[in-house]
Amino acid sequence: MARTTPVRCTARPRGALPSLAFFNACEAGRLRRGAKTAKIDPSMTTVDRVQRGASFAEAFLRGGIANYVGTYWPVGDAAALTFAETFYPQLLAGKPLGGALISGRNKVRELGSADWADYIFYGDPAFVLKIPARG
Repeated sequence: MARTTPVRCTARPRGALPSLAFFNACEAGRLRRGAKTAKIDPSMTTVDRVQRGASFAEAFLRGGIANYVGTYWPVGDAAALTFAETFYPQLLAGKPLGGALISGRNKVRELGSADWADYIFYGDPAFVLKIPARG
């Protein structure tokens, strides 16, 4: 399982969502994980069953997140670290999200790992992270 990366959070107005969520964890980008094998409880409403079966990605997308990056299957530690060390600096340098994602995938591919294909993205590839000026 991949290491977690610390995230610094800032206070936001109530109801405001971040523009990007990145989960560099095993299967965090998968939609409807286990839906085919889940037992159906007939006492639950359809809405309750759908809400209980949501993955991280699905929950964030339903909640209105604009951009979500996650992994489809379990990701190796070396691949997760390499992807993050490539992806984050490019975002912080103003590169579009789609380009940073491709750069991260390519760097993982250089490791000879199949995890390069693991990273999936829901959102706008032209999105650019806006970093407030420090005052």
